[in-house]
Amino acid sequence: MRRAFLIPGFCLLTSLSVAQAPGYVGKKFSVYYESSFFLSRQHNAAGRHDYGVNIRSNISLDYVASKSVALGGSFQYMSTKLNDAFYMGAGEDPFIEHAFYGDVKLRGPAVSLYVKTFHFRKKGYLAPIGTYSKFELLYGRVKGKTGEVLSRFDSYYVYQKKFENLGYADVPIYGFLYTFGRQSLFYDRLFINTSSSIGFFPPGIGAVFGDNNGYYYGHESDFIRDSNNRLAGYFLFNFNLGLGVLIF
Repeated sequence: MRRAFLIPGFCLLTSLSVAQAPGYVGKKFSVYYESSFFLSRQHNAAGRHDYGVNIRSNISLDYVASKSVALGGSFQYMSTKLNDAFYMGAGEDPFIEHAFYGDVKLRGPAVSLYVKTFHFRKKGYLAPIGTYSKFELLYGRVKGKTGEVLSRFDSYYVYQKKFENLGYADVPIYGFLYTFGRQSLFYDRLFINTSSSIGFFPPGIGAVFGDNNGYYYGHESDFIRDSNNRLAGYFLFNFNLGLGVLIF
């Protein structure tokens, strides 16, 4: 008689432990492609503003570590620009500097590590499905590249048609991102991920609070400052839309 009660009880406990195991039906890894976007505003040479859209793409991999936590990493590609910039650099003649006048494209890769916490206790969402908060550390480097070249004539500088001729070094970028979003699963395999994020990038945080006039001018140290300021705005606030696949 005792055995008759023990066997059903053991089966019930086994089924509950399997049902509540981390992941979705035992699958813990998923891969995502995501695009981030928001409006952009910069000064131009005429003293007015140019408007556009900041866009960033990334590929990420998630691993479900528990019922409410997923760990992951991502590879991102940064793409923005410094509008109507004027930068100077040393030339062969020590009395005449080289200069570039025009748009400077900022391009470069970044990698990040993050933790996603799903709202399991409050709302009953099991990772990797439902609403979540993501805490992310990011590091990358951007290189200045030639954009639209503007015309300027004077005898004080030797004007270059390519920004790269100034010989500026790459600029390191680092910061922290917080994201709030929701992951929905369809057909037991496909994810749709919608979210919004805010970024805190210490080297450029002064520009966010108005410590920059919005014009890009100077030497290499000024280019480094301007690039950090521009990237701080680039990551400050974004909407994100992604597609994912549950792998195994």
